Amino acid sequence: MPTLRELAGRGLLDILILPLFFGPSGALTDYLPERVRHSRQPWPTLRVRVAPCLVDTTKPQDNRLAHILADRVRECAAKNHFGRPAVAVVDHGSPLPTVNAVRELVAHQTHKLLGDFARVVAPCSMERRPEPEYDFNEPLLEKLLDAPEFSTGEVIVAKLFLLPGRHAGPGGDIEQISHAAQSRHPKLKIAHTETLGSHPGLVEILQERLEQGLGVAPIK
Repeated sequence: MPTLRELAGRGLLDILILPLFFGPSGALTDYLPERVRHSRQPWPTLRVRVAPCLVDTTKPQDNRLAHILADRVRECAAKNHFGRPAVAVVDHGSPLPTVNAVRELVAHQTHKLLGDFARVVAPCSMERRPEPEYDFNEPLLEKLLDAPEFSTGEVIVAKLFLLPGRHAGPGGDIEQISHAAQSRHPKLKIAHTETLGSHPGLVEILQERLEQGLGVAPIK
């Protein structure tokens, strides 16, 4: 990690990383510790701690991220003049059940927060590995948009993404899949939420994670 080496080279050897991640992806659990151990070779006293992710699945009562997603859904419904839409909560998809559990929890929390505002709320993903052990990523968005409750009427695709990109950006995979679904189902009308990274509610969560990170043990 160039930034880590740059900081260590400047004598900053006690570093706290604050992840802008929903859950514990492989980048945090595998790649990052490996790079930290590699970077420690020239600086054996280097201490790196990693604060918790945005969503803690052991605390299902903490629904702040779901509040942010529900805000985006309501904003999208108002903008598009939707009434009682179906809501598809979509994330990237992951080979890790612990990351998938974040999507499932946030979708469940969002469903509770929206209540009768939405006629149905369901989680889905963009990608999965083909082997059966990765079936927990189902349904994919393209399959969900063929299901009876999502193939007609008003549907909001709620992007569980922090920033635009290949999937969630303008003209990205989500929009292309949505256009294809509307071609297959003439009575289907789809709108997309904004991504979550610009929502002011993230600041409170990040502040708390920063404080928690100060008590985390350094990477060995």
